Amino acid sequence: MTQAKVQAYADNNGVQPDHYFATCAFGWKVADTRDKAIRGLIEGFRGEAKRTTANLHKQGEMGMYIWSTRVEIPLDQKYEISYYQPKGVPISDSREHCVTYVSAKHVAWATTKVHDNTANARAQAERSNA
Repeated sequence: MTQAKVQAYADNNGVQPDHYFATCAFGWKVADTRDKAIRGLIEGFRGEAKRTTANLHKQGEMGMYIWSTRVEIPLDQKYEISYYQPKGVPISDSREHCVTYVSAKHVAWATTKVHDNTANARAQAERSNA
């Protein structure tokens, strides 16, 4: 854990100051880590993800694309979801992933793109809260 993260916990009375949000065409999942959010999303839609990934492989594609981001508010705070993404809250460290394998016991994915959307997301949140 980085020193900044330790300080954020201390400043927030021991509550994790952020969480992660993962989404795909089937729905979304939130968790305290990016790995848990992605894994939970894929496992929550295991059948659909397995069929979609297999069909995409037959078409020569790498797999099923999903998106994840850090939401800069605690996990227990409510916010709106619009078009499968958080709305009106600051987000950062967004990434695109490709689900390459889904079975009854295992899932695999690779990060394909990282976005620096911190300034844009903060401006959106400030406009929403104004």
